[in-house]
Amino acid sequence: MAYVIVDLSETRILVPILFYAGIFTILPLAIHGSYRYRMSRISWRGIRFGYRGDRNELIQNFFKWIFFTIITIGNYGPWMTINLRKYLLGNVRFVMLFLLSYYGFHSIVLLVSNSVDS
Repeated sequence: MAYVIVDLSETRILVPILFYAGIFTILPLAIHGSYRYRMSRISWRGIRFGYRGDRNELIQNFFKWIFFTIITIGNYGPWMTINLRKYLLGNVRFVMLFLLSYYGFHSIVLLVSNSVDS
């Protein structure tokens, strides 16, 4: 009978890394799916909204923005938030005629996120 000795120090590091990698992988899919669902259920005076964003484009942008946030040690976080909102709201349709747009101010988000962290 052979016994296998498992070094727990490696698994204590590896498990959280895999867990958070899995969360970050699923997150853009959840955002895309929730916007499609919510916008298809919202109506104003009988006229429905719609979300026409591309899932692959959102995934590419999301990981690009996460990469920039990690490289800049979190300083790109407010810009990531603004870019994500701009992308999501830019793909919301109302009666197929009106495109919603979002103009955010990075400095306000930066100030709010810094005051919450303190």
